[in-house]
Amino acid sequence: MTKDELLKNIRTLGIWKKRSQRAPHKPLLILLYLGRRQTGQPRMGLFEEVEPKLTALLEEFGPTRKNYTPEEPFCRLRADGIWELSVDLPAGVALSKTKLRAQKVAGGFLEEVEQLLKSEDSLIDQVATFLLREHFPSTLHEAILTEIGLDIDSIEDIEDSKKRKKVRDPEFRQRILQAYDYRCAVCNFDVRLGKQPIALEAAHIQWFNHGGPDTVNNGVALCSMHHELLDRGAIGISPDSRLLVSEKVTGYAGLQEWILDYEGKPLNQPRRIEYTLNHEFADWHIREVFKGEYREQAST
Repeated sequence: MTKDELLKNIRTLGIWKKRSQRAPHKPLLILLYLGRRQTGQPRMGLFEEVEPKLTALLEEFGPTRKNYTPEEPFCRLRADGIWELSVDLPAGVALSKTKLRAQKVAGGFLEEVEQLLKSEDSLIDQVATFLLREHFPSTLHEAILTEIGLDIDSIEDIEDSKKRKKVRDPEFRQRILQAYDYRCAVCNFDVRLGKQPIALEAAHIQWFNHGGPDTVNNGVALCSMHHELLDRGAIGISPDSRLLVSEKVTGYAGLQEWILDYEGKPLNQPRRIEYTLNHEFADWHIREVFKGEYREQAST
């Protein structure tokens, strides 16, 4: 296998698709194993050893589901030409968690993939960056890398940005900030250095890399704190544009003043009615990002 062949396989991963549902299973498994490669761990890892970490990654950075299925990517990544198991399975077959544990099944990158990653350090950077950009918003990249223990030195694309299938609108941020009068829609944060706003960001409600358009009715101006809380699923937006808080949110310092004080309260509305948030996008966020159930809303 050549470097170009490896990168092509990463670009064309077979990701499960059903409407706009998220399926970050294979990307998270690959990232987890890039971390193993970088820290010198064995090429093949037992499922029973990998399962707890992969499940935790799916719970933290994937959509909320009744059941998490780390066994699916562990078996099905074979079809993408970069992965192997220690047992021979028919194509398209995935063993249950119980069987994977009982049979002491191990999985890992093909030997030729492992050798490529060893021979060219920048490959890990390229593959990791591509997977992060394709499947997660930028607010989550550092947290994912930290959780996995993966250190990348530079941000590189597998392919030139001009060749990417979908190009971001460079005016999106400016249009969102203008629509919301340069204030956080949750907490009214408005700090500037001269004329330039600081720590104020344009947040996609339905993520750009999961079909969310660069339109004002799919965005909201948020301070960097509330932007990360939104992308982590700690907060969401109700059909009547009030702030929802996940029941899983806990803490001490900052919890009350950054989150609970705004629970159940309406978000600031954009200056023009046609900029109002389209709640199809907010519904997507609740289904695919928001963690758990709502808290009981605070009175207003």
